[in-house]
Amino acid sequence: MLAWHEAPVFDHEYGNKNKCYYEVDKKNGIARLLFGDDISDREAEECRQPESEAQAIALASPMDKKVEFGGYVARKSDLLGALVLACYTGSLDTNNSTVSENERVRRYSALLDLYGDDRNSAARVTKAFEFASVNLRDRFPLDTMGRYRVAVCDQMAISGKF
Repeated sequence: MLAWHEAPVFDHEYGNKNKCYYEVDKKNGIARLLFGDDISDREAEECRQPESEAQAIALASPMDKKVEFGGYVARKSDLLGALVLACYTGSLDTNNSTVSENERVRRYSALLDLYGDDRNSAARVTKAFEFASVNLRDRFPLDTMGRYRVAVCDQMAISGKF
């Protein structure tokens, strides 16, 4: 018999990201083991022990909320990164074959959700998205990789315009 379970939501973490650490779904009691760049074989074996996984599930703390798409990650603790990502998302052209209008709006909504409890930050994300929608979208047909638009978004965010 086939049983359907909810997909795991890894919203907690435990450990040292340079050695070994776990992303944890506390609701379902699942831990995903990940290794950092600075781990020895002995430490890796220790991390693979069932006791280590049980400890991770018990002691994991909530992760910083994040939004990830296209290899870019915006974290709640990194407003500047979220502003640049909102600006770039707003700049995506209407005839973009890789990102539909629905996906563009979904990405913007996900960025807003990061700051649902922080009205000032959410307003800044909206300002970045709207700036790009009006000033950068559908205006640079030769900027196929978005390099110019990303550069404009970077400079606007760094200079505090959003």
